[in-house]
Amino acid sequence: MLIKIINTTYGHRPILPNGQKSHYVIPVRPGNPPIEVEQAEGERLIALGVAAEVTPEKITAQEPEAPEGASEAQTEGTALEDMSFNDLKALAQENGIDIAGIRSKAGLIEAITAAQDPEDGFPALDAQDVID
Repeated sequence: MLIKIINTTYGHRPILPNGQKSHYVIPVRPGNPPIEVEQAEGERLIALGVAAEVTPEKITAQEPEAPEGASEAQTEGTALEDMSFNDLKALAQENGIDIAGIRSKAGLIEAITAAQDPEDGFPALDAQDVID
């Protein structure tokens, strides 16, 4: 399945010519070219609001320009806000974000957003997190 990452950064393990997944993880960000993933993985990423399926027609189509004066945050979309509470909870757990005690969708969005590095979308970790 061919997908395009539309929200956050995805650690992609490319499928090798022999059908096996690579041992190397490549960060794929919004704006990068589409990637090929297994059908189940593509469906999971689409359901989480992280990716969109790409068809050959969509590859050749030019992306619309952002309105003049709009910031990058305004044009990126509201993928987290469009996700369900359970999907947000699963996304947080997959990324190791502590959500203990959070009972609202807004709280989950805040926790996920706070854990993302503004530069590349990876969860912000310090040296102690790596040791633990």
